[in-house]
Amino acid sequence: MGGVAQFSGFDKQTLPFLKAPGFHQNREWFHDNKGLYEAVVKNLIGDLVENLTEHFASREPIAIGARTRHKLFHERVEAPIS
Repeated sequence: MGGVAQFSGFDKQTLPFLKAPGFHQNREWFHDNKGLYEAVVKNLIGDLVENLTEHFASREPIAIGARTRHKLFHERVEAPIS
């Protein structure tokens, strides 16, 4: 897949991290656990977005990914009027 990191699924720590009470309610907790967040959530979601972008790049309508925003964007392609 070129220079794109291969998404192979989430880490076993991803879901427990997202379920942790401090993740939703405590800025200090998040700051203390930022490295874990980047390893088991942010980087893996970035890999997933890049893989999906590459997968859908050759299809219509085109989907464009943004790793920094962790989103896929749908680009509408208008069919020519005959």
